[in-house]
Amino acid sequence: MPNASAGAKPILLAFSGGLDTSFCVPWLAETYGRPVVTLTVNTGSIDAAAAAMLEERSKTLGAVAHHLVDARPAYF
Repeated sequence: MPNASAGAKPILLAFSGGLDTSFCVPWLAETYGRPVVTLTVNTGSIDAAAAAMLEERSKTLGAVAHHLVDARPAYF
């Protein structure tokens, strides 16, 4: 992130890995000059392969971190 300020508060982005949220990762970083952290909430449709793909895609797009929250116990 060329515009990121040292010590800037990260932006948390709810991330599905689709076109819209994928566009948002670099756009937010470039527009606001802050690091972007992505978050995906698993309510039952994400297996291990999909989780790995989401993390890889997030970081390839420029996110500094990606988190996956397993919400299945609370959801069901």
